[in-house]
Amino acid sequence: MDNIFFAHMLVIFFCFIINIFIYFCRTIFLKKEYFNSIKLSSAISFFLLFFLLFLIPFSFLYFVTYLIFINLLYIFAVVIYTPNSSIRFKILNILYDSKFAVSKKNLLKKYNDRIIFERRLKRLLESKTINFDSGYFFIKNKKTFFIHIINTFFKKLIF
Repeated sequence: MDNIFFAHMLVIFFCFIINIFIYFCRTIFLKKEYFNSIKLSSAISFFLLFFLLFLIPFSFLYFVTYLIFINLLYIFAVVIYTPNSSIRFKILNILYDSKFAVSKKNLLKKYNDRIIFERRLKRLLESKTINFDSGYFFIKNKKTFFIHIINTFFKKLIF
């Protein structure tokens, strides 16, 4: 039993390292987008995990191994995306880009709630995620609606 447990842990560790390696190679060297890199690296590492688990004798740990690995992929995606979505990180990035010093006036010019709102709204419209018609915004992409339903379910489950 201990050898099987150890083998599952090694497979998880190896596949997760492969996931990280593929993600950083795609984003740093190939200059690919965050979301596409996360999807591809997660898919490849998940299939690798699936294949490697066939080499280990079947046990009840299979299900647990998949759950642990899926959680690791989710945590990795959240940790990697935090600097892009966090308000604090955005302000720190503005300071970093401005050689660690910026006046309040220039900071408000670069980091303005209205400007950020307009950019995000424009991005959603350009990506055809939402639609604007007769003064109202509508969810156009059914995949977005599905993600919203899953997110709402998990929020209710947790809280």
